[in-house]
Amino acid sequence: MFIKPMTPITDITSLQNTQGADKKQDINPFKNIFQDALDDVYATSKAVDDNAYDLVAGNTDDLHNLQIELSKAELSVSYMVQLRNKSLEAYNEMMRITV
Repeated sequence: MFIKPMTPITDITSLQNTQGADKKQDINPFKNIFQDALDDVYATSKAVDDNAYDLVAGNTDDLHNLQIELSKAELSVSYMVQLRNKSLEAYNEMMRITV
């Protein structure tokens, strides 16, 4: 993920151009992080299914590729669960803050 550095505002037109660019893009880093993790889980799950189908159908005899894809899928699910746990932990911590 690229973090855009802050730049000083020199004139109002650069500010208007920046605001117009932000309206065109849906900039929501938390949503993007979770969406990327979810997309990765779906992609690795599909790769496991495809490799398992090819192995059972006799189209390939690469058992090691199936094991590699299974490990990738396990890691992607673990990553997504950790993201969920950390975000819930942060949410609960924010709820405990007294104003």
